[in-house]
Amino acid sequence: MGLKIAAVMGVVILVLLGGFYAYFKYSQDRIQVLMADNAKLETAVKLNEETIKVMRARAEQQAKQVVELQQGLNAANAARKDLEKKFREHDLEALARENSKALELRMNRATSRVWEDLETITGAPPAQQTPSTGDQKPPTKSKTFKSLEEINAQ
Repeated sequence: MGLKIAAVMGVVILVLLGGFYAYFKYSQDRIQVLMADNAKLETAVKLNEETIKVMRARAEQQAKQVVELQQGLNAANAARKDLEKKFREHDLEALARENSKALELRMNRATSRVWEDLETITGAPPAQQTPSTGDQKPPTKSKTFKSLEEINAQ
């Protein structure tokens, strides 16, 4: 009977050893998977930290651009208010009645300068300089504006 108990105990020990081996193998496999997952997470964390740094830098850039745009808007509003003030101070209708030819020349020259500025801003090559004195006519390179006589003749 002692031999039977020893054989049963041997089988139980072998089963327990097999169970411990299976558990050890499972644990080692699980540890490998968790280590691989941990490496992936560390890579993701580094990537997220770099992304956060880039986003912060971009946010700072955008904040600076917002300030610049606000300053530009303030300057544009000031210029608009200045123009509105000038238009309120000058009665163009009365000026046109007094000396329509001079007013026409001034308006045409000013409009030409505005178009040249727009062309320069948009990348077109600069046009010839227009004369700045009041009694000279704008260059006739391209006749954009008609005189009052041409309009009345139609």
